[in-house]
Amino acid sequence: MSSEFRDERPPELPNAAHAALTLVLDTSPSMAQIYNGKTHIQLLCDGVNEMISSLKQDGRLSKVIDLSIITFNDKGAENHYQNFAPLEHVQPVSLATAGESTYAAVAIEMALNDTRSRCREYGECWKPWIILFTDGKIFDDLSAVGSIIHRREEDALLHFICLGVPGYDAQQLFTLTDKVAELIAYDFKGFFNWVAKSMKAVSVSAPGSEVSLPPPTANTHAQGQNSFYVVAGQID
Repeated sequence: MSSEFRDERPPELPNAAHAALTLVLDTSPSMAQIYNGKTHIQLLCDGVNEMISSLKQDGRLSKVIDLSIITFNDKGAENHYQNFAPLEHVQPVSLATAGESTYAAVAIEMALNDTRSRCREYGECWKPWIILFTDGKIFDDLSAVGSIIHRREEDALLHFICLGVPGYDAQQLFTLTDKVAELIAYDFKGFFNWVAKSMKAVSVSAPGSEVSLPPPTANTHAQGQNSFYVVAGQID
């Protein structure tokens, strides 16, 4: 994989407001399981790439939304897959599973620190988003990073969402935030389509104002069921 698109790139359009979006993604071995002919990790990449493609279609958004991707599996194996860069410079994501277990606390701390640093580079910014995805139980203690997240949420400095698929520990994710969503039928495209629509809604608002986001529904499957639902709290 080329390092060109993984390197950090400075913010563009210095006089415009910016948004920092970070994905903290589980790449543990369970993501190699297959659903409808594709591995879970492939389905995750498909969803992320569709979101990137959708946001890139708007030339302004591609310059003012900065994306970072951090992966986690084994303890000590946290990785900056994509350092913060304007979306126009981000190439399609191609993740692979690794390791033997699932440790996330350090990856979350990396995301929090990176986000704070990135926002300091902006003259004006919308509330940053961090989205954590996991498909299983996380083996380390999340209470310390959870305290940081709650403080930043209370101060209106962060929008943190957890996304899980069956096998995750919901109560464990509630340690981090009350914004916990469960994905049904591995419809990552539906979820990240909602993220793209939400980013577009945020980008036409005044920084610091309340934003009315799209309802948390995803693309429907052939059986006509919504693909994910909010377990607790509101994604808004």
